[in-house]
Amino acid sequence: VLLLAQRLRRQLIDEVLAGDDETTLAYLRRSGFSEQTINHFFRPFYGGIFLDRSLRTSAKCFRFDFKMLSEGAAALPAHGMGAIAGQLGDALLERGLIRLHTP
Repeated sequence: VLLLAQRLRRQLIDEVLAGDDETTLAYLRRSGFSEQTINHFFRPFYGGIFLDRSLRTSAKCFRFDFKMLSEGAAALPAHGMGAIAGQLGDALLERGLIRLHTP
């Protein structure tokens, strides 16, 4: 995983997105990742990002996201991702834009 991050960091975004496309799964297999790594790291993590645990998402999208995550800082809410929906919902509820328990 570290080698992939290092390789993608050296590439420009145009280079990451260039050429023919394939599925993320095909790209990972062609890149030499074991089925264990794919199933225990890439499927849960990128399955959550792309909402596609089958990893049929474009490898170009995968490489772009992997590059961005490896170059930048990622953050999660202290109380989990559900806290985002709660915060957005609370703001809408206060403004009367969401009504609960109505027919």
